[in-house]
Amino acid sequence: MISTRRRIGASLRAMAAVIAIATVAITGGAYLIWGFNESAPSVATQSSGLSPEDSLKATVMLRGGWLEEDFMFDDSAGWSCSGVIVEEDGDSLVIMTNRHCIGVDDIARKQSNERPDIRDYTLAVATHQSKEWRKVSHFAETKAPMLDVALLRVPRGDMMRGVHYEVAQIHGRDLVKRGQDLVAIGAPGTPSPDVVLRDTETFGRVSAVRSAEETGAHGLIQTDTTINEGNSGGPLFVVLAGRRHLVGLNTFSIKETVGLNFAFLADEYHAQDWKWFAATPEGAVAALQEVNGVSAKVAK
Repeated sequence: MISTRRRIGASLRAMAAVIAIATVAITGGAYLIWGFNESAPSVATQSSGLSPEDSLKATVMLRGGWLEEDFMFDDSAGWSCSGVIVEEDGDSLVIMTNRHCIGVDDIARKQSNERPDIRDYTLAVATHQSKEWRKVSHFAETKAPMLDVALLRVPRGDMMRGVHYEVAQIHGRDLVKRGQDLVAIGAPGTPSPDVVLRDTETFGRVSAVRSAEETGAHGLIQTDTTINEGNSGGPLFVVLAGRRHLVGLNTFSIKETVGLNFAFLADEYHAQDWKWFAATPEGAVAALQEVNGVSAKVAK
């Protein structure tokens, strides 16, 4: 019998063993892919957690798309994910999501045998109950291997904290204990690409906390909390005394299993060196070159 450690490590190293939780609409069909500045993680107190309503205000829906120009046929993708607001930075909001939700790795993977010519690249988010999509100005990646985490920067505009959005304080992994109550929030998709179920909450418990030694990459929260397609990048909260504390980032489930769902630890936000890129075709090309090591250019 294969040990849990070997099974999880193999799943992380071999993406064929993982079901993605972001649905990417690609020409020719649906393709499933799998889906943290240094400071000390916060200590959980009742006042530091969010109410159920405020946890919804801290969650955003993310849409992205790219168009790559080919000699015969152009290649394109569009997808939806989730994210969580973790910081106010001047006139911008900083949002944490999964790296696969920004689509750059997908371009690199699909164009591994030729140089991508990027004609279009866009990311946009919508806050809780908002019908307005706000264009992402920048995204950030890290070169840490196998870390499916990214950051977004969105102009705040006329939005007001407590009314249109809320900020989720990141809590350290020491807060996560086996058997604790959890709630995952996101915007799962449906068989219809135009129907996304915003502000969906699913509930469960911590099954285990898997160390980097076990996974062969980074620490993960294992949970029986249902993680659906489109939940990628959404927040995973520990519930203490009715308050919700951000501890994880919903990322993936293991194929052909029941209740084996995983989230990256949110405190990776404090542990990484981030490289920022403009959320434009030029920025996508720069990310492909600097992070993925893929030669690319902007299509003329």
